[in-house]
Amino acid sequence: MNLDHHAENEAAELPEHINQSIEYIRLLYAKNEVGLKKHQRLLETATVFFGQPGFFYGVLGFMIFWTVVNEVAFLTERINIDPYPFFLLQNVAGLVGLLLTIAILVTQNRQTKISEQQARLNLQVTLLTDQKISKIIALLEELRYDLPSVKNRYDSQAEAMKDSVDPHLVMEALEQSLVELTTQNTDEA
Repeated sequence: MNLDHHAENEAAELPEHINQSIEYIRLLYAKNEVGLKKHQRLLETATVFFGQPGFFYGVLGFMIFWTVVNEVAFLTERINIDPYPFFLLQNVAGLVGLLLTIAILVTQNRQTKISEQQARLNLQVTLLTDQKISKIIALLEELRYDLPSVKNRYDSQAEAMKDSVDPHLVMEALEQSLVELTTQNTDEA
C-alpha cells in the first residue's frame, strides 16, 4: 500500500506531458493484452517459467536421477524401467523439447508482432519529430534574418536542416550503400 501511495505521489510530481506519455505507453501495452486468449496467456506464462535457470537445473537433476536409478537397478539385478541407452528418457526428452520449441515459437511470434508495431510507431514519431525540428530551424533562421541586432550571415548547415528528411531517399541511399559494401566484401573474398 505504501509503495502505491509513493508511486502516485511521484506520478503527480511529473510534468503533465510526461504523465500523458506514460499513460499512452500503458494503453499500448494494455491494447496488446486485450483479446489475448487464455491459452495464449497460459503458454506465455509457461514459457517464462521454462526459461528460468531453476527449470534447467530441475530437468538436469531429473535426468541424472533417472540415469542413476536405472543403472543401480541394472547393477543390483532388479527390474529397471528404462535400461541403457534409456530410450524412454530419450523419448520423453524429445517430446518435451518439441513442446518447448513450439511454445517458444508461439510466444516469439506474438512478441515479434508487438515489436513491429512499436518499430512502425517509432518511425512515425521520428519522421514527425524531424518535420517539427526542420520547421523550428526554418523559423529560427527566419527570425535571425528579421532581427536587426543579429548579424546576417549564411549558414549552410542550417539551410540544409530546414528541409525534412525524405525517408525514400534515405532508404535508397542506405540500400545502395549496403549493395556497395556487399560487392566490396565479395571482391575482397
